[in-house]
Formats: sequence, structure tokens, C-alpha cells
Amino acid sequence: GTQISYGNTFRNTPVPVAGNLQFKALSLGYTFACGLTMNGSAYCWGSNGGKLGDGTTADASSPRLVQGGHTFVQLSSGSGHSCAVTAANDIYCWGSNGYGELGAAGG
Repeated sequence: GTQISYGNTFRNTPVPVAGNLQFKALSLGYTFACGLTMNGSAYCWGSNGGKLGDGTTADASSPRLVQGGHTFVQLSSGSGHSCAVTAANDIYCWGSNGYGELGAAGG
């Protein structure tokens, strides 16, 4: 598929997301996107700084696996963070936490 580069580029027609992954859900943040695959893995791509959950801060033009090995059933993204619900009904969040939006102990 065609790769989208960063900068002042855009596509006025749809292009496939790289990686040959099958998604059952999609959630969009301000400058990133996350998808939930058929097997419950979460992948994110776009601007990072921790928003992609892949253990790095590097931007990604193709989907990166969210770390932790969890099986998710639901996914939702805010402006700079995402949260997902596991099959065991636990919630995990990653990304920006400037206002405590991750709900983690210690802010």
C-alpha cells in the first residue's frame, strides 16, 4: 500500500493502513489513531510522545502494537491518550497524563 509521510502532505482519496491487520474497531485521537484487531490486540500509529503505547516516543506511519500482551474488547481515545477494556473487565490507559487522565496511582 501507499505510505503517508509526515509534513504538509495529504491524500484526497483513501489509502490502506500498512501491516495487513484486520481491525474490528477504530478510535482517533488528535494526531494519532488506534485500532482493535480481531484477536483483541491494540495497535496505534501517528504522532507518539507516548500516545501510541508501544514503549517508545517515536512517531509511526504504520500501526505499532500496544505493549502489555492484553486482550482488549473495547478501545477509546481522547486528545492525547487512549484507554481499553480487557476481556477480564480491567481498564488500561496510555499516553498523555497531564491532567491525571490515565487514572494511574501517583498521577
